[in-house]
Amino acid sequence: MLLDVRTSVLLAMLIAGLLAVFLSVSIAAYPDPLRRHLARRALSLALQAAGWGLFGLRGEIDDAWSIPFANALLASSFVITLRALRGFAGKREAHPLDAPAVLLVVGLAAWFTVVAPNPPTRVLWVSLVFAVLFAESARMALAAAPAPRPRTHRVVATVYGLMVALMVVRAIRAAFDLAS
Repeated sequence: MLLDVRTSVLLAMLIAGLLAVFLSVSIAAYPDPLRRHLARRALSLALQAAGWGLFGLRGEIDDAWSIPFANALLASSFVITLRALRGFAGKREAHPLDAPAVLLVVGLAAWFTVVAPNPPTRVLWVSLVFAVLFAESARMALAAAPAPRPRTHRVVATVYGLMVALMVVRAIRAAFDLAS
């Protein structure tokens, strides 16, 4: 294997953490209306770094702690990012399904890790919830600018589209693991 999972997770933690720091330092250079959304995005990156860090500790600390809490941090991060994107798009930032999405991920992660351990089922359902959050993030990235959309908005939407595809592939692989 060219790059093991632990190294990949730790790289994700480092990248998210550095981006959180860089964004936090640069927020003051932006106009007031954007600062709140950028601060929210910086917070989401810090939470994401913490979540990746917990995943990196798998095998070092009990899975009953690392998996549900890491998923809780990542789900919270993805929802906070989505709220920032809604703000950039001039939409109402909070959505009634934000908290239920996070609670669903936490519940699925805890249930299929602690109560009825079943990693493929956990991966399947958590990946699908994340895919929905990423799809909505892609939509909000495009909604944040009128047509013709700036290249940056299209790039962000494309990255989220790729994340949707990755989560769907991850879910399909987990479904095949369940079937075998």
